[in-house]
Amino acid sequence: DGKSSAGKTVEKPVVSKPATSKISRTKDKTQPQVTRTETAGNPEIPTEHKAVAHKFVEVPVGVTTPPSADPLVISEPKATISPKLKAEATVIKADAVYERGIVMIKERELVGALKAFFSITEKYPQSNKVPAAHYWIGECYYAKKEYSRAVSSFESSLEYKNNPKQAAGMVMLGMSYMKLGLTEKARTQFEALLQTFPDGNYAETARRKLDELGG
Repeated sequence: DGKSSAGKTVEKPVVSKPATSKISRTKDKTQPQVTRTETAGNPEIPTEHKAVAHKFVEVPVGVTTPPSADPLVISEPKATISPKLKAEATVIKADAVYERGIVMIKERELVGALKAFFSITEKYPQSNKVPAAHYWIGECYYAKKEYSRAVSSFESSLEYKNNPKQAAGMVMLGMSYMKLGLTEKARTQFEALLQTFPDGNYAETARRKLDELGG
């Protein structure tokens, strides 16, 4: 109550509080402000952040990124294959299928060989293996005693120029005609072979078949 036990009044000393320094915190208006709003999955990501390759680029509010410089747009050059490379790839594939078909012919796997040679004529029509593929299709049908189909295949093979199987195709076509009883067509075919390849590997076969036909 401000009085001592002796009844006298004692004044309490006034203690002054140390002056506190007020530090003014003002925002630097020169620094760009970034607004933060809660985004799905991560409330800490500002709306003005944009993801680029799992990194975030901070874009100041009010700054518009031109479409051409938009970090979200990442253009990758499309791979192009030159026509020459495509042609080379086609040759490699067709040759591989052709060799597989030849192996099957030697192993008497006629069904598999037919599939291989047909795939060349259908998938690689520009390949130089196509004439020979038609020829071997004819050989497969001849071995299967399907002579009408053999005739069709040998005729298809002979339609091509620069055909490495031309002579063989001519003699096999004549033999297929003989199997079908078409003797005049067979005779014409053997005679044509002798005129075109008089000294070829199949000339002797053609002469022998002509003898069998009585010519």
